[in-house]
Amino acid sequence: YIKNEKSIKYKGNPLVAIQTTAGTGSEATHFAVIYINKTKYSLTHKYVLPDYAIIDPQFTMSLPSKITAATGMDALAQAIESYWCVGSTEESKNYASESIKIIMQNLVKSVKNPDEKSRIAMAKASNLAGKAINISKTTAPHAISYPITSYFGIPHGHAVGLTIPSFILYNQEVTEQDVQDKRGVNYVKKTMGKVIHLLATRNAEEAKIKITRLMEDIGLETKLRSLGIDSDEDVELIIKNGFNPDRVKNNPRRLTKESLRLILREIR
Repeated sequence: YIKNEKSIKYKGNPLVAIQTTAGTGSEATHFAVIYINKTKYSLTHKYVLPDYAIIDPQFTMSLPSKITAATGMDALAQAIESYWCVGSTEESKNYASESIKIIMQNLVKSVKNPDEKSRIAMAKASNLAGKAINISKTTAPHAISYPITSYFGIPHGHAVGLTIPSFILYNQEVTEQDVQDKRGVNYVKKTMGKVIHLLATRNAEEAKIKITRLMEDIGLETKLRSLGIDSDEDVELIIKNGFNPDRVKNNPRRLTKESLRLILREIR
């Protein structure tokens, strides 16, 4: 099925999905994740989308702080990427913007001093982020995260969060020469301005600092070296395996290997 040698022809039994983290948002998407020999593939089909989703955070109440932090960053990254991506629509941006606002108000609380209110909020935000990427898909930070997880064992949400701050600045600096969104440079810059505003910051540099400090506040390392990724060879391994065409093309600004090398060196 991954290689398109077979196609999904029949719908299976009714599928009811219940969150166990907040989270992947997978209860709201038509994607299934499969890793083969350290490479991540998405199986995409309308029949993968659950028939029903129960957004009840009871299974997240006892989540350890590290898992709460990593999965919360995954939801935040999904919402941010969905908002700025080439495949965004007004509907997906509405889901994404609501998700970003809720997460920024509740993630730290849900990690450091969780209560029912913060767990319910994060469950809702995760579901909204899932609804957003179900329409728009994700972008460069997700593509880059997969080899960081496969080769270095960094949990997915943490791996995505590592480059989100840098990409806020990178995408804000889009030009006529490297814009990938057909809606144009002005549209992308306006969109990035809205992302920055949703993060309650005044500019891209401030937003970059705020997300970095948020990660530190919830106990997630922000430097590659602290995670055992400290050599030029490690960086090149990530670059070699981090250029998923669909996700990189969905980024509003074209990403080159040299640009990615600079980003990874900066956070090393």
